[in-house]
Amino acid sequence: LEVDPEKNFPFQVGLTFEKLKILRHDWVTAKGKGRVQLKGSFSRAVLSGDVQVETGELRIPERLPPDIHELEVTEINGPDPLMRNHPEKTAEVNPYLDFDLRLKSAGHFFVRGRGLESEWAGEIRLTGTSDEPAITGDLSVERGRFNFLDRRFILTQGRITFNGISHPSPFLDVMAQSSAKDMTAHLHLIGPVRAPEIKLSSEPPLPTDEVLSRLLFGRSMNR
Repeated sequence: LEVDPEKNFPFQVGLTFEKLKILRHDWVTAKGKGRVQLKGSFSRAVLSGDVQVETGELRIPERLPPDIHELEVTEINGPDPLMRNHPEKTAEVNPYLDFDLRLKSAGHFFVRGRGLESEWAGEIRLTGTSDEPAITGDLSVERGRFNFLDRRFILTQGRITFNGISHPSPFLDVMAQSSAKDMTAHLHLIGPVRAPEIKLSSEPPLPTDEVLSRLLFGRSMNR
């Protein structure tokens, strides 16, 4: 620590930690250990380092919150009938802390929800500021399953990509398969976590309704 008020007291601190809650978001939580460095001054600092994610969870929401539209308010009994009320602008507060963290997971990062139960590994990076953090990177599937139409699909490959926006909505790209009578059904779960899409195909190639019939009833559509 440099005792210099004109430079806002520059400092540098090395931190070693265990069992720290790294992320706490409505959809994403993570705990881990590692070593980081906090460097800067009392006016601005950067937190950098490497973190090993020991456990984590990304939960796909069952339903999305409703959008709330901003309404314009017109004052009709004031001195000016057309005067609209706007909230007073507050002074902008600059963020104090910047991030530059690498987070690695060798497994035990779980993605759950909407029939998906899976474990993932990979590396993500936390950058941005304390008021607008950004997450980038990707995770690859280790193992898992997806329940669809009362059938269990085994995950064969998958990837979760974090796109860096301050309110994370990771992108899912998951392939799974399930064996049925005289065919193997393939299920593709793709899209943002907020609204993933499900695509169905098969080997040998069959129309979607034929695939559904054999999955649900174990027989062809004409039967």
